[in-house]
Amino acid sequence: MRGVGTVHAAAPAKTNLGLRVAALRGDGFHEIDTLFVALDLHDDVTVTVRPAEDGLTRVTGSVRAGDGVEEAGLPPMNDANLAARAARAWTEASGEPLSVRIDLVKRIPVAAGLGGGSSDAAAVLRALHALRPTQVDLAGLAKRLGSDVPFFVAGHAAARGRGRGERLRAWTLPIRSLVLANDGTPVPVADAYRALTGFGPPIDWEAWTRTWTEGGAPRARN
Repeated sequence: MRGVGTVHAAAPAKTNLGLRVAALRGDGFHEIDTLFVALDLHDDVTVTVRPAEDGLTRVTGSVRAGDGVEEAGLPPMNDANLAARAARAWTEASGEPLSVRIDLVKRIPVAAGLGGGSSDAAAVLRALHALRPTQVDLAGLAKRLGSDVPFFVAGHAAARGRGRGERLRAWTLPIRSLVLANDGTPVPVADAYRALTGFGPPIDWEAWTRTWTEGGAPRARN
């Protein structure tokens, strides 16, 4: 029987350098065309696993605020937390019941469009996969958990995302500095999409990338 194991990981934030929202799909999601890019800003994720003594999976842990994040409003480590849901999804898919502890230090603001919860979930999936290698389909689990999770599971520095965001193509961009401004107002993703009154025009990502690479400030609706 495999014993206790621990993985420490950085869960990076992302931003969408442009986002085209198109038709509503039959599954209730919108078709999108976006350019994801991972940021230096990150949460710290620690995952510890041990065999489940009674054969039942249990997920416990903690969430605390890191630099620049308020303690109030942080999601507790319960079954509603996407990281905990990722752990349960992985153990169900693997068929191996485990006792999983997840400890998060949150530096990515909550409900700020930066993918913090999705990145935490992806870090948990990757950690469990490293601790208990198996034939679990990480990409499939990621898609079930949320539209941004596949990007973080794939580990790309930048990628074009289509479909719900799960159809990914790695994208090469030179490193640039960005200013992130957050006034502290949470904007849940579902609320933002419900507020849409129109769809965005197509984005020429090749032209956009040339401008970015040459040091310009390409315009793309987000």
